[in-house]
Amino acid sequence: MANGFEAAEARSDNARKEGIKMITETPLFWGSIMLMIGLIAGFILFNGSQPRVNNEFMMSLLMEILSIIAAVGIIDVLNRRRVRKEKEQQFIRRAGSRDNTTAKVAVEEMQYENLLVGPNGVLSGKHHLQGANLNGADFRYANLSDTFLLETHLINADLTKTDLRHARLIGTELQEARLWWADLEGALIVADLRGTNLKNCNLKGSNIRENITISGYVDGNMVPREYYTKLDGETILPDGTKFNPEEGFVQLEKFTDPN
Repeated sequence: MANGFEAAEARSDNARKEGIKMITETPLFWGSIMLMIGLIAGFILFNGSQPRVNNEFMMSLLMEILSIIAAVGIIDVLNRRRVRKEKEQQFIRRAGSRDNTTAKVAVEEMQYENLLVGPNGVLSGKHHLQGANLNGADFRYANLSDTFLLETHLINADLTKTDLRHARLIGTELQEARLWWADLEGALIVADLRGTNLKNCNLKGSNIRENITISGYVDGNMVPREYYTKLDGETILPDGTKFNPEEGFVQLEKFTDPN
């Protein structure tokens, strides 16, 4: 797992560098620097060394120039934010694709650009990935909190250290997926967990239900759909032991207890 932690640290370090680069490369940053330099220069050059009328005119002209530079910088920053937001929305749409290659590549690109990690992860917060084919996707350290994962395909996906707090995993296919150290606190789980590795994951306060019925529209008609949680002898529980089908769901209570 050392490589996984090193990869996360590298992504975090890259994010910090990109943040600094984004700030220092914007005209707003340099406009602010120039504004401060201009004010200092104006104070030195026009503080009583020239006639009052000339001083006022030159200071006014200087402030006008610097205000234009600052305005251009602000417009540039807003344009950059708009472009970034549009790019994020494109990533989200692609990640929700039913085509596995399209969805996986979108996740890979988001990971590369550090868009999934931390409180501002673009897939966190009520985003729907319903029916997305994300089998084998790399979601390590991603923030998927509050995400709606109805019928999402995550077979053999890597969800190590993934933040899934309060997520809705209903009809989610997680067979053979790795959820080592994942945080599922407060999550609603009605998923296929056969062969899933839940070692060291946090299930505190989660609601693992044996089944649930949800109504949805099919061909314009409201139709109830039944979903079931499935576990087998290959499902690894948070304490490293394997699920015993004969004991049933009672084995999960000690992990989901919120106290």
